Amino acid sequence: MEAPIVAQLDLRAEQLLDGLGGGKRRAIDAVIESKAVGVTPEYIGEMRAAAPTLSNRDFSEFTGMRAVGVTPDFARALVNAGFPSITAEQLTQARAVGLTGDYVAAMRAAGVRGGFDDFIQLRAVGVDPGFAARVRASGIKTLDADDLVQLKAIGMTRMPVPPRVPEPPRPPRRGRPAASPPNWNVPDSDPGG
Repeated sequence: MEAPIVAQLDLRAEQLLDGLGGGKRRAIDAVIESKAVGVTPEYIGEMRAAAPTLSNRDFSEFTGMRAVGVTPDFARALVNAGFPSITAEQLTQARAVGLTGDYVAAMRAAGVRGGFDDFIQLRAVGVDPGFAARVRASGIKTLDADDLVQLKAIGMTRMPVPPRVPEPPRPPRRGRPAASPPNWNVPDSDPGG
C-alpha cells in the first residue's frame, strides 16, 4: 500500500518542479545533487581556506570535487606541495588519478622537476619515486617528465649501461717458448738430403 503513495508523491513533486521555470528547476537539482554527495557550508568554507583560488568558485564545482572525494586535507596537501594556485578542475583531476601532495614531494626529492600537468601525467602512467630515483642513479641528473613517461612506456626499469671500453691487447709473454706438440716432426736442417 505504501509504494503507490510514494509513487504519487514522486509524481506530485515532479509536477511541482515542472511548474517552476528552467532556472529554478536547475537550481533545485543542483542543491539536491550537492546534498547527495555531502556538500555542506562547512565543506565549502574549509575548501576555500585550504585553496584560496576556490574563493570565487561556483557551487556546482564544489559538488564535482566532493563527488570524486576531494577533501580540504587533500587540497591543502597539494597547495603545500607547490601548487598554491590550484583550481577546482586540477583538484578533481588529481583525485581522479591519485596524485597526492606526498607523491609530488617524493618525486621532487627524487630529482623530478615539473608543473602540475607533468605530475598528473607521471602519476597516470604509473611512474613512482623509486623508478625516478633509479633513472637518476643511472647518471641522468635532470629528470624530465616526458623522458620518464617514455622510459616507463617502453618498459625500461633501469637505464641502459653504457658499453665497456675494451681493454688493450696484452703484450706477448716473455720466457720459455711453449712446448712442441708431441706428433710434430722437426724438419731436417739439410733440405737436399
